[in-house]
Amino acid sequence: MFRLIRISTLTGIFLLLAFSVAAAGKGDTPPNIPSTDNPERLRFRNITWPGVIPVNISSVSALESVVYYGPGAGNAGCSNEVLSIRANISHPTGIGDAYIRYRYMGNSGYVGSWHTVSVHDYAMGGLHGFIVDVSSESGGELGADDGTVEYQVHAESGSGVLGYYPDGYVLGVPVVYCP
Repeated sequence: MFRLIRISTLTGIFLLLAFSVAAAGKGDTPPNIPSTDNPERLRFRNITWPGVIPVNISSVSALESVVYYGPGAGNAGCSNEVLSIRANISHPTGIGDAYIRYRYMGNSGYVGSWHTVSVHDYAMGGLHGFIVDVSSESGGELGADDGTVEYQVHAESGSGVLGYYPDGYVLGVPVVYCP
């Protein structure tokens, strides 16, 4: 089945798109294809169309190089129990929503599913902060194994343009079990 969509850009140019929707289920929108989850507006992911200004997500970094969990977490040598992530996020129409998606990867591959955390704090200049409480959920995801928490920053502009960083892969921080 093909879907035809008419898009009016900020410059008044109309774009017509036709794409197959047979292979994609709800929520499985292929990258760089408009999504119509919300019929009131089209949503875009990291694309550059004439007249569509992408969301700028930059300077993404984790403040901890390793995070810890387990009964010994919080003791000397195992003190970082939360993962703090910061990112500069901006768009001319403002930012309507920002969050990170993260998951755990253990010795045998991915465990559990994707989790979402909304912005914890905002700062001047578009700086957004996120906190993942690794100590409260890692045990259920990783058991007593070491692993990695992988994450990606997502944001939506005030006009409904979606962006994410990094595009096509994830960032990661080691998670270590403390007995």
